[in-house]
Amino acid sequence: MTIDNPYDDFTNQIGLLYRLNYKLKLVLFGLFPDTPVILTVWENLVTKYQVMGKQAHDRRLVAAMISHEMTHLLTFNTVDFKRFSEITAVDPRTIVPPP
Repeated sequence: MTIDNPYDDFTNQIGLLYRLNYKLKLVLFGLFPDTPVILTVWENLVTKYQVMGKQAHDRRLVAAMISHEMTHLLTFNTVDFKRFSEITAVDPRTIVPPP
């Protein structure tokens, strides 16, 4: 004999909502694979721009963008990405909606 957990339905619904939210994001924004090429591009960026410390994480994002031929990054932190000629960092606060 098993005792039903009264939270099972709720937990299942939360899990379903999470999965639907994840799938919706994939449809709207896409998800690019993490490929071995990114490591090579990242190593080149680290050498080219003499990156050390925490900045290496931003460089990995730039490496992934280059690998997937993305040119623009929407970020509130444009300062950390200004040194890269390979991408354009755009602050969302500077985007003007069409008339």
